Amino acid sequence: MTNIHISLSGAFDSKILELADQFQEAKPGENFKLSLYDTGTVTVDAALAFYDVVQSRPKGLGMHIHSHVCLMSSDVLIWLAGDTRTLRAEAWIHFREYPRHWLERSDFQKFVDSLEGRDLQVSKTPFQENYLSVERLIKKHLPVHLWNRRVWGAELEEWDILQTVTTNKSPANENPTRKKTASPAHVKAVGNPSQMALL
Repeated sequence: MTNIHISLSGAFDSKILELADQFQEAKPGENFKLSLYDTGTVTVDAALAFYDVVQSRPKGLGMHIHSHVCLMSSDVLIWLAGDTRTLRAEAWIHFREYPRHWLERSDFQKFVDSLEGRDLQVSKTPFQENYLSVERLIKKHLPVHLWNRRVWGAELEEWDILQTVTTNKSPANENPTRKKTASPAHVKAVGNPSQMALL
């Protein structure tokens, strides 16, 4: 398995190109694990480019994406691009739907468009078009009722969006110098519960 660390900060765009090159040089059956870290400033356009590179990689290459950080907006699409995905235990994702009333152009925006020579027939800005494209792609992986709020790992696991990382510990792998401590015995409560008074 090829492990690649990707920072969701300024160097993200160059990582997309490096990743595309690695996909072309990889042999069928090879698996990649991408680790996301460093809360990001990834643009919507860069997130779309990353998704396109991952989805159009040569057949036979596996892709697992693990995030060490909480993900918001278009960063969520980067995480969802993998075949399988995991998330740090305390982390969450939050994808916010683009407010539809923001698509209406104000008189001032129309005035600015006319000064800059933009086509007034176009109702959406390039950013809006890109963000709506992100929405359409995210809808393929993430149910709409999980949008517009923080979603933690347990709920993502219920919807089979996130895979559980299990560590199988066998007695042979245990540290022999470490002493086993007895767990406290279960005590059955008897009688009526009482509330403690605070002094």
